[in-house]
Amino acid sequence: MSGSSRSSDITVFTGLRVASTDFTPEHSKNGKNYSAKLAIVAYKNIASRANGGKGTNEKVELTLWGKRAHGGAKSMSPGKEFNCHCSLKMYEKKVFKKSMVEGQPGQQVMNDDGTPVLVDKASFTIGYMTYGEESDTHIKAELAAKNLDGTPVRGPQWKVFGSADEAAWKATIEVRKAIQFNPAEKRYGFARAKMPYGEFSAYNPALDNQTGNVPNTTQAVAQTFVGVNPAAPAATAPAPTAPAKVVTAGGFVVPGV
Repeated sequence: MSGSSRSSDITVFTGLRVASTDFTPEHSKNGKNYSAKLAIVAYKNIASRANGGKGTNEKVELTLWGKRAHGGAKSMSPGKEFNCHCSLKMYEKKVFKKSMVEGQPGQQVMNDDGTPVLVDKASFTIGYMTYGEESDTHIKAELAAKNLDGTPVRGPQWKVFGSADEAAWKATIEVRKAIQFNPAEKRYGFARAKMPYGEFSAYNPALDNQTGNVPNTTQAVAQTFVGVNPAAPAATAPAPTAPAKVVTAGGFVVPGV
């Protein structure tokens, strides 16, 4: 056979904006390790005459793995700009009906023969990436918000060199970097925390040569957790509407949880 029998692909995105992020911690399941995962939904703007010349927005799904998933969860604020080089990954995904209970997994959809309904999905695994500017809307939200101790999340002079607000903002960034994943919390940084389906346990370094997806690039989270997420939770009344913005430990201003 002439030519190459190997293929490669690379996709470059520039000027993406974060729409939402979901974080799943590293864990062990069925005798295999699974790396930490950050599922990112981002918007890309397509230049056109639509919307008064502002163009149209399209969604794209991307993924960060391992240590970088932890970093992304604590860095990728709503609306933040980023650029990346990615590889396209195709996979089959089980279908679930959305649960009426916030934060709970939905009910799996099955075929008549009892097998799960599967749909083809495409996602981009991020390789190289750089961050751009924060969203003006998000900055305004942080300027208006208070930490749990009553201090401003971001003082009005946070960009003024040598000011007290700048020093406080730098300290906040360091606090955010040091935050560890807590399975009892609904948020990890700016990301929604999503525990694995079914039975799972803490990441087990002894199984590193049997990873369930990609080689792990970080140590296990400090907390040890063992849990079971029901495939079909009992239906209950929807939770009350959460406030539009809340502040979590570390000063992360996020949508209501």
